[in-house]
Amino acid sequence: DDEDGGGGFGGGGEAEEPAEAEATGSCLETREFVMECLCSVFRWVGDDGRHWDVSKAQGSPDGDWMVLKLQNLVNSGYKICTGNLPTLQPKGIHLLNILVEKFGDQPDPDYEGHQLMEQYQAQLLSALRSAFEKSALPTMTTVGLELAASLIEKNILSSDIGTLKRVVALMCKCLDYFDPQHEVHYSDSVVDRLKIGAIESLSKLICHCGGGGGGKDPSGGGNEDLLGSLSPQNRAVVSRGCVDLSSDYLARAFIGEDGPRFSYQSKFIKSSRMRKSRNFLRDATGLGWLRLIEAFLLSSDGESLKDSEAFVCTAAEFALTQAQRGGNGEPGGASHVVRASLGILSELFRTCKRLGGVIAPTNCSRVLRTLDSLLRDRGQLLGDEDTRKSFLDCAATVVSGFPSDYLLVAEIREKTCRLACRCVAEFCDLGRGLSAEGGPLAT
Repeated sequence: DDEDGGGGFGGGGEAEEPAEAEATGSCLETREFVMECLCSVFRWVGDDGRHWDVSKAQGSPDGDWMVLKLQNLVNSGYKICTGNLPTLQPKGIHLLNILVEKFGDQPDPDYEGHQLMEQYQAQLLSALRSAFEKSALPTMTTVGLELAASLIEKNILSSDIGTLKRVVALMCKCLDYFDPQHEVHYSDSVVDRLKIGAIESLSKLICHCGGGGGGKDPSGGGNEDLLGSLSPQNRAVVSRGCVDLSSDYLARAFIGEDGPRFSYQSKFIKSSRMRKSRNFLRDATGLGWLRLIEAFLLSSDGESLKDSEAFVCTAAEFALTQAQRGGNGEPGGASHVVRASLGILSELFRTCKRLGGVIAPTNCSRVLRTLDSLLRDRGQLLGDEDTRKSFLDCAATVVSGFPSDYLLVAEIREKTCRLACRCVAEFCDLGRGLSAEGGPLAT
């Protein structure tokens, strides 16, 4: 980026000559390489806190810290995504999304109560709008959906509910691809990526506003108001899409490396090439799609929940099995997956109770068996206190969530008693009790 505020490598400078503005093949390759380097540098710098914290960076003037280059990085991403090179524009949006992910939680040292990235709202919103223009390439719109979800999750726009609603409206435009009557000009794989981007970004919105994402609600009801901006039709599309997409992820994860040799009845992905790709396998085995199930539970109605409760139990069982084997790529390792799975089971029973329904006895028995299995081998997956607390909260939610007459069923009664005995043996100091001062947990 030019220090004097010139056009930079992204194009868009006021004094560019036509011959210079035209990107030759070698020039385009150079710019693509530069953008790949910029997006990769965040992995190279490691976990040194001085790269991400302004106060720490300013206290170490001898270093070259990323947070002190934030202005130049935002300018570069903005110029690229609003420049005149369509093949480079998605990389500019991707860079801005990385910046929001990395610096979105950092407070602004000059303005108490505000976040560091808030000062770049104008550039971020302008870049976001460019991603949803009619002339934008599908790859541009896909990364634009990721940026929109990140802006909402990081509360960068939390002070303006009107702007947030406009961002949600942009995201909902991509739901048109779920309409069978919608005219499509792209291949199945391109449309699949757009649909996946729409469902995953809107699922993050639902989890954020529903409390699952830990979202702040400084305006007093703003999250509920924002979630209300989704029309009933759009919520139904997202809810169904979450189940269908997570079902495809689960099926692909079950098949594993044998995917190219086996096929399955896909509910969401139309492109067979995409279903068999290594990227799809990586996403499936990474188990990040568990959040889709959480979003489904937060947005479902009684009928759809009844139809999908067995699938929800299967998905949680599979995730916990993978955590026991150590076969997942989620940040935080096995403990993260265990907490996410326990959260899904808890939300299943809470949602069913909220909607006035009852979990089927068969699925209730499955959940009890799953919880009991976590306490075998001395509860090795429940090593840290947060995970142990999540387990106890889940167990309490499950046992209080099914009707008392279920205990008349011998299988459920036996599994409930066994789970209770294992909890006592694992968590209680029999001389002082569970909540005794200094005990393993106070709950």
